[in-house]
Amino acid sequence: MCEKYFPTLIDKVSSLYLSEKEDSLKLFNQLNAHGFAIDQFIQLKSLSLSYLSEEQIMDQIMFALPHFINITHLTLQHCSLPQSPGSVSEEQINARPFINCIWSLPKLTHCCFINTFVCKFSSAIFTEPTVISSSITHLFLFGVHDDALCLDRICETTPKLQHFSESSPDLNTSEIPRFPLLSMTSLELSCTGCGSTLLHILQWIPNLYRLKLKDIPYINGHEWESCISNHLPKLKIFNFQMEGRFSRNETIDVQVDDMLNKFRTQFWLDEHGWFIACYYEPTNRSFYLCTLPYVFDTFQMRYPLLYKSTCSNENNDQSFDTVRHLIYDVQSMNACSSSNIRFYKLETLEIKVAL
Repeated sequence: MCEKYFPTLIDKVSSLYLSEKEDSLKLFNQLNAHGFAIDQFIQLKSLSLSYLSEEQIMDQIMFALPHFINITHLTLQHCSLPQSPGSVSEEQINARPFINCIWSLPKLTHCCFINTFVCKFSSAIFTEPTVISSSITHLFLFGVHDDALCLDRICETTPKLQHFSESSPDLNTSEIPRFPLLSMTSLELSCTGCGSTLLHILQWIPNLYRLKLKDIPYINGHEWESCISNHLPKLKIFNFQMEGRFSRNETIDVQVDDMLNKFRTQFWLDEHGWFIACYYEPTNRSFYLCTLPYVFDTFQMRYPLLYKSTCSNENNDQSFDTVRHLIYDVQSMNACSSSNIRFYKLETLEIKVAL
């Protein structure tokens, strides 16, 4: 069938998905056996690679990339990039030709790396390109990091970058840009580290229109107001999820009210209509604050979970339609109680019970 029908179809395929976990890789091998190379998919617009670790296959894909002149979307998920034995830094250098091939694609606009490794047994380290992309506008780095990674260097090789998403283990001062990042209008970060470092980074992205932050350290409402008013005049869509722990010097209720009062100013309620909720657990003195309505796909509940918010609309306050994964942490099944929080579109429920 491959020999009979595929020659008439190969230049009409616009989307291709390959994975070692799916039957799609069998098709890849069958095509090779019948003399059809992957670089013949010249009309590809979307390519997704998932759980590919065989060096021979990744090498074939790397050599085929320059032929994909029409590709606009590329996703690499849990893949091992081509590399030679050596130290982590050497492996990054050996993986760079693959990254440079990606950055050289003339029509590529969306590029996503999810836990894509430069070697099989280390953390997923992003290898920075040394060529300039003329087309990439959206870049996503999830589970991929580099202690030396800096936004301004990414923007130097991706000058048309408008949206950047990254999950970083820790923010540090080396990530503070050296110059304003004027092309970027949308930013998503999931990170730990110092709140002041995050605010300093944001000061260098003055054209941000959309900002989404997850699992970041606590930054109070007055600090946010100052940063946005002075440095982010175009920001319209702002969502965050911040975590922290209560001090033992004051009662928890007093601290919750003090935190929320900093988000009850004219700036938050009248100028922008941004409302904040504080979910807190008195037993372990932890809390997290989030914007309303809730926009993240994961929510963690620990019993007993209490909350207060700056929103007077109870229905808006308890909207969790975006949550797909719920983590419910209880001391015992007997400790469970009813809640007015509803998760209508839940896909995964994870229950943790202390033994």
